[in-house]
Amino acid sequence: MLLATIFEACADRDRVNPLDPKNPDTLGRPTGLKIVSIQDTVTLSWNSIDLDDLTGFQVYRKSEMQSDFVPIHLNPSDENAFQDSDIDFGIEYSYQVSAVGIGFESARSDSVTVEPGPTFTWVGDNSTRGIFKLTHDSRHRILSVGQFATITDLESNPKTGEVWLIERISLVNGNVRKISPEGRVQEIVVRFTAPEDGAMDAVTGAFWIADSRNGLVVKLDSTGNQMFSLTEFSNPVALSVDQRNGGCWLANQETNEVVKVSSDGMEIDYSHVELSALQTLVVNSSDGSVWISDSSRVLKVDENGDPVLEISETFEFVSVLAVDDLTGDLWIIDRGPSTVSKFTQSGTRDFEINGFFLPSDLSINLFDNSCLVADPGNQRLVRLSPNGETLHVFDGLRFPEVLAVQNEPLIESRNTSEN
Repeated sequence: MLLATIFEACADRDRVNPLDPKNPDTLGRPTGLKIVSIQDTVTLSWNSIDLDDLTGFQVYRKSEMQSDFVPIHLNPSDENAFQDSDIDFGIEYSYQVSAVGIGFESARSDSVTVEPGPTFTWVGDNSTRGIFKLTHDSRHRILSVGQFATITDLESNPKTGEVWLIERISLVNGNVRKISPEGRVQEIVVRFTAPEDGAMDAVTGAFWIADSRNGLVVKLDSTGNQMFSLTEFSNPVALSVDQRNGGCWLANQETNEVVKVSSDGMEIDYSHVELSALQTLVVNSSDGSVWISDSSRVLKVDENGDPVLEISETFEFVSVLAVDDLTGDLWIIDRGPSTVSKFTQSGTRDFEINGFFLPSDLSINLFDNSCLVADPGNQRLVRLSPNGETLHVFDGLRFPEVLAVQNEPLIESRNTSEN
């Protein structure tokens, strides 16, 4: 009986060794492997291992064009992180790590996969009251920032990497905040009553805000100082900037009017289209055309506000529009049946996707023309290919309602004196 007790005790001590294959926690391999990609650099980290005879960690990699993992780097034993810059955008890379000693190599860790690229995705989660910055492929979390009130919009500045956030604190109080790429929060001193929507001028960094309760449209410069405010509108609910000239189109819901405001706020023009249940709009900055949701109708006007076409199909309730500035394709959320559809620039349907539960926002990734869908009812973010295939699903969310893809600048500069 004594020998059996000693044997069991020794076996238990052996299994405390993290590289013991019978260790129930590690199975004899490195654990906790995590991955993020920030543009042209992939960063790996894993749990450290404190063993005297450990000499290093072997990093393995496999691209989507390879059938097997190959060793690419041997880390010192006291370093449990590695950065890989020998990568290309738009290609999936998988990684594993093993522990190495003299004449010994452990089993490899579980693999992690990422697709590096030049963009990021920002997501606002109104259950956790935080925002999250995700990798280009929307698979991995880079950072999280909170606490906020109800987040109603996110808009990214592609040149600085900042994201602007609109939050509703109460029915009569709201804030605008600016968050740096590293997650530092700057509160804008201009006060709002019911900030509803925002639009980013990606060339100058200026930010337009619709305050629906006060009937205000306010433009801030890139630092957050007020440039001007307009009071001509009764209930502005949606904004979109024409990046070619810095002008802003807005949906004035109470009067069912679509309005174009010049970048300096001095010229205000009204579109020549009759609407009855105006919901939202979006500008295609490649040609200045504007797609408009009139609840059950979707139509397009040109840069002068003249009607161009109306999609022949009838919808239940179109709540969100997103246009691909490179292809002209239009993505639509119909909240009635909880569907996401894509139409060509001529108004022909490409496809319709079901399986969402009250999807709430869309954003286009201009690097690969994919579309990101906020699906709060299913507690997830979905990345769709231009053909409608599900590329990835990010499940680490509770109620993701708003999102913004930080694309590379579509237009680098224009003749302007704005800040």
